[in-house]
Amino acid sequence: MTILQQRQYNRFARSSKFLDKHESEFSSGSRALALRDELKDVLGSFHAAGQERKSSGTGSRSQASAKLTALNALRGALVAIANTAEVIEKSNPKFKNTFKLPDRRRKEELANAARQFIKDAQPVKGEFLALEMRDDFLDELQRRIDDYEAAKSETGRGQQAGKRQVSNDALGNLLTRGAQAMEVLDVIVKNKYSDQPPVMNEWSEASKLEFTPRRKKGERAAAKK
Repeated sequence: MTILQQRQYNRFARSSKFLDKHESEFSSGSRALALRDELKDVLGSFHAAGQERKSSGTGSRSQASAKLTALNALRGALVAIANTAEVIEKSNPKFKNTFKLPDRRRKEELANAARQFIKDAQPVKGEFLALEMRDDFLDELQRRIDDYEAAKSETGRGQQAGKRQVSNDALGNLLTRGAQAMEVLDVIVKNKYSDQPPVMNEWSEASKLEFTPRRKKGERAAAKK
């Protein structure tokens, strides 16, 4: 992890803690809390990606672990949708025989099932939202598919350079997701606490990106002596 990546990670973590602290001040369906959860997901994935880089020398065992983690996350997202659809089915016969999970032993069918879930859920998304599924649950499912496919493609030994590139790309995507969440959160928090300077200062400290001032030439020369 580079210094800039670490600072971004720290920024996301501080902002997430700020929202945890002020959670009771937002409504249960607030966009701010959904974005807080997005940041936490980014932080968790960021940590996992960092751990994967550290353990890249373990070869196939590390790859298998990453694939299993992504597979379990994908299945978890599918289970939530399938369980919700089962409830909807009781009052809407059109849901019968849809959103069915493949046999747990058929792991390779999971990604295809997830793609079919996305296709089938698009026209009836409102039914799921009415039962408190998150607004972005289909986008989240697509991310789980992408994570699983990326982990599955991490095969073969002696390809450390390629694996580092995949990790760099993964970290870059996570930074983009976090930055996008922070951009919206900054607007929400500033709107909500515009008349509360202490809270605004607290948010400013949490959400700012740390930086190290550049030394002037004279200062650099003195530091070397």
